[in-house]
Amino acid sequence: MKTDDSALSILDELNVLRERIDKIEMLLRQEMDPVDSCKGFSMGNLLDLRPLLRTVVLELTKMENATLSDLSKKIDVDEETIKSKLESLKDMGYVKETVMDGEKRYIVVMARKKPIKLPMNIWSALEERIK
Repeated sequence: MKTDDSALSILDELNVLRERIDKIEMLLRQEMDPVDSCKGFSMGNLLDLRPLLRTVVLELTKMENATLSDLSKKIDVDEETIKSKLESLKDMGYVKETVMDGEKRYIVVMARKKPIKLPMNIWSALEERIK
């Protein structure tokens, strides 16, 4: 019984450390690239996420929007853990919290593509490529 309690205590401490690491990572990423922070995620950003954060984003993308309990059931992880992961994803700008039909729901925020700057002389540039 005592070993079970100590194992649970260690697991709780690990979860707290993971959350702190995720927040530190987010702050460092914002520091390195403040222009793109909080503008949603692109598919390439998924590779940088920890596995559980990635799973939450992928499942939420498939579901389009979901409640905390919906995500918890779908991913088979307790609601408290999912809630902390959603908070981290909200801080990163990847997830947005809304209220639909009186329920808190979460949706994924996709990054917009950067507009392509076209040259002022686009038609002459195209004509030169055709020749």
